[in-house]
Parts: sequence; structure tokens; C-alpha cells
Amino acid sequence: MNVTKLQLGTTAAVIIGAMIGLVLQQHTIVALRETSAGFQEQLAERTAENTRLAQAQTRNEVDLSTLRAEIVNLKSSAETAANRPNVPSSAPTATSGEARPGLVLPMVADTEANRQKKAQYHGRYDPFFAQRGLTPEQVSRIMDLFILQDEARGICRYWCARRECGETSPTWRKFVRSSMRRFCASCRTS
Repeated sequence: MNVTKLQLGTTAAVIIGAMIGLVLQQHTIVALRETSAGFQEQLAERTAENTRLAQAQTRNEVDLSTLRAEIVNLKSSAETAANRPNVPSSAPTATSGEARPGLVLPMVADTEANRQKKAQYHGRYDPFFAQRGLTPEQVSRIMDLFILQDEARGICRYWCARRECGETSPTWRKFVRSSMRRFCASCRTS
């Protein structure tokens, strides 16, 4: 009878040990599934974020190529204008107050910062302007255009930074469009 009790005790210990092993194994499997689900969620979030960033990069590259093309067009038109023979007196000039159709340039505010910028530009470009024989009115307008260009660059940098950050609210888009209409011909039509 001692042997039977001993065999029964040993069998019970083996069964209890096996059950404890199975319970621990099941607990480990559940914990691993939860960890795996968390990693799957993180992967899905990162994939969505990568897709959004890739789309933003594509939009920025398109915008950049558009701006580069516009710069090339402006440079070529400036070179054409510089190489053009004497303009007949009937043609509108910068001092006559007339502008090309569709070209609306805002006035530059007369602030201390703008006066400092103009002084810097004069120091840098006056020899060039003197060599080209530009009138003081033409030089003044070019200085205004330089300042407008600086403002437009600042707005473009700010707009691109906000777009890269995912800012797409209608209010923001309205602000950007109204700001960019001052400087960009393509923005005036949208």
C-alpha cells in the first residue's frame, strides 16, 4: 500500500507540475500576443506617418520645381528685357504708373526695417545700377521688389513648414492663399 500511495503521490505531482507548466505557457502566449498587437499598432502608425511625409515631400518637390521654373522664366524675361534695343517713347515705363496686365505689386511700407534693407541693397547693387544706367525711380522700384521678394520668401518658408507639420485647416489655407496672392501669379487664380 505504501508503494501505491507513493505512485499516486508521484503521479499527482507530475500532473500538477504539467498543469502549472501549461498555465504558465498559456500566460506567456497571451503576453506575447498583447506585445505583438502593440507592435502591429505602432507599425501601422509609422506606415501612415511615412505615407503622409512622402506625400508632403512630393508636394514640396512639385512646388519647388514650379518655383524654379518661374525663376527661370523671370530670368529669361529679364535678360530679354535687358537685351532689348531702345524702347520707343510710346511704350509704358515704370515711372508712368502703368503696369503689365495681371501684374499687381503691393506697395512697400516705409518702415525702419525696410529703410535698412534698402540701404544694404543700395550698398550692394548701386555700382551695377550705375553701370546699367538706371534712373532713380527704376532703382527705387527694384529695391521695393527686393523687399517684396524677401517677404514672399518668408511667407513661403512659413507656409511650407506649416504644411510639412500637417496643418491643413480651412482657416490656415485661407490665410496662406490671401498672403500668397500678393506675390504669386498662380496663387491669384486659386
